[in-house]
Amino acid sequence: VIRDIDIDHAGNVYLASSRQSGTYPGAIESAFQLGFQKTPKGSQDGVVAKVKSDGSQLVWATHLGGSNAEGSSPSIRVDTQGNMYYLVSTTSQNMPTTPGCDQTFNGNRDIYVAKLSPNGNNLLYGTYIGGSAIEWDGVHQLALDNSGNLFVVFFTVSQDLPIVNGYQSRFGGGNSDGHGF
Repeated sequence: VIRDIDIDHAGNVYLASSRQSGTYPGAIESAFQLGFQKTPKGSQDGVVAKVKSDGSQLVWATHLGGSNAEGSSPSIRVDTQGNMYYLVSTTSQNMPTTPGCDQTFNGNRDIYVAKLSPNGNNLLYGTYIGGSAIEWDGVHQLALDNSGNLFVVFFTVSQDLPIVNGYQSRFGGGNSDGHGF
């Protein structure tokens, strides 16, 4: 199931989905050989794909996952340079991360955010976001402003999630809180 889409300035379509098992037809499976992560790593991996503006070709596709499960409600956005941003919740402790980002799985379920190059084969950054409990996603939880700044929103039950200059500086109680950065 495709959970989210975005369209770049040339009309190309970017898809966010997930894969649990099985194989794709040959042409689709071939597109994964052009992407960053060519094969699935766990029981449910994120899937990102770029479709040519006229719908005639799957330009590239990639899995984004670790050894456990990534959520089924990913979000996707593309910037004016064609870089793709992807958000998903994960239970995997070995998601692809980059130096300078949070490379540590922090709780039972964390948020994972990645930025891929326009050709889909380079991870520009990958980071965990989370506290000691559970964070989860929903569709359409990413936004980009005109300067290329990324905004992320998700749900949490972690009382130790880092908050800097926030309106609400601590967990508010109840079943969960919304969090954004």
